[in-house]
Amino acid sequence: MTEATQSAQKALVILGMHRSGTSALTRVLNLLGVELGKGMLPPNDANPRGYWEHRQIYHAHEAMLNSIGRVWHSIFSFPEEWWLDPVIAPYQEKLVDIIRSEFSGAELWGFKDPRLCRLIPAWHSVFSEVGCEPHFVYVIRHPLEVAHSLHRRDGFSWEKCFRLWLLHTLESERECRIYPRIFVTYDQVLDDWRSSVDRISEGFRLEWPNSTLDVEREVSAFLDPDLRHHHKPAKLTIQDPLLAELVEVMYEELLRASNGEKAPSVELLSSVEARLEEETRTLDAAFLTEELLSLSGRLREAQGWVDSLERERARLEISAAQLERVLHSMSWKITAPLRKIHDLIRGNPINS
Repeated sequence: MTEATQSAQKALVILGMHRSGTSALTRVLNLLGVELGKGMLPPNDANPRGYWEHRQIYHAHEAMLNSIGRVWHSIFSFPEEWWLDPVIAPYQEKLVDIIRSEFSGAELWGFKDPRLCRLIPAWHSVFSEVGCEPHFVYVIRHPLEVAHSLHRRDGFSWEKCFRLWLLHTLESERECRIYPRIFVTYDQVLDDWRSSVDRISEGFRLEWPNSTLDVEREVSAFLDPDLRHHHKPAKLTIQDPLLAELVEVMYEELLRASNGEKAPSVELLSSVEARLEEETRTLDAAFLTEELLSLSGRLREAQGWVDSLERERARLEISAAQLERVLHSMSWKITAPLRKIHDLIRGNPINS
């Protein structure tokens, strides 16, 4: 890829907390012509219409989290300047390789993974290395709906769900400030997707490869009303008063940004983040126990993968040796007629 081609590239990074509607918007943008690469994560019961996440980027993010002793639902802070730790470098190199191999010919490409909300610091150097121009589309969904979805899917306590929402939104908002960005809500996408994508194209000064008229039928079929699994629970409240206050302040600030009123207040959100960090230090042992159990489970899972790969490697080595013997035998038999013809031409006696 030439430097000129690289600098002409634009990447749409769809950012947002888990269960916030990032999959829906990503697919709409994909239908409009945003290249997502090959090898998407498959749909499942939790997301039957697909995640629209690049499989290799997802696995690189998972490995990156595990390398610093975290999982995606960790409610504790990451190590200080974790992205500078040498253990992170191989994953950054992997991400560079993925982008160069998957998107080198695409002028407009994108990706999404909610894990990115907490991993953006590791991506700053990746974007710089590949020479692309990232533009962030930040998807916001009501925190009560997100909590309800997480509680039902993962069995997390309500308090943990809200803490996760705060961590993901605070950290991602802070880290993407240096890039062009646009805030949209899940409601806006579902209620009027055309206006949402028009705001994105106008705000980022880009043209969609496919017009909204060309993809209208496909998008309308995809954004079926059934896509919204969880509406805002009418009676759900947050028991912790401080947590309730911080969630409300954060959501209202992002909501104003999605309505185009103004950018989120740096001072206000920095205050929210500081108060949450201070309050997190007083959490009881239950949260720490849950975190340790999650990490232990991932460790056992990873060990299972290693054992499986070792068995597969041994099997392939045996198979390769067997194949070599078979091929050698078959090669001798198959080429026997050619050897006879060769001997006749040279006047050599024929040996059977």
